[in-house]
Amino acid sequence: MKSTKFVLLAMLSVVLLASCQSRELKIKKLVKSHLEQSLENPRDLKVKEIAEPDSAFGLNYFTPQEQAYMLGTVTNVTKVLMERTAYMTKPDLDDAYTMTLADLEMRMSTGLFSGM
Repeated sequence: MKSTKFVLLAMLSVVLLASCQSRELKIKKLVKSHLEQSLENPRDLKVKEIAEPDSAFGLNYFTPQEQAYMLGTVTNVTKVLMERTAYMTKPDLDDAYTMTLADLEMRMSTGLFSGM
């Protein structure tokens, strides 16, 4: 009876250990999945290497107060951009200031909203 329980427990342990995946393997599968979703033909994807993330990667870099300040700045930049382009109906692509504002607004929005 004891040996049956021991064998059953041993088999269960082996199954559990075999079914567990390492965190690194899960991350690699997630990265590949996201890359495949971003491609028109995911069968052409050939992942050669996935670098180890360092401490610079993460989502929560800014405090809520900093996020509010940045959101206010994005709002102000957007207002100026809309005034200069007549609400994007007449953008002057040769106006370096307007194009710089548009680039700044897009970068800030992307960075801010990707971290929220």
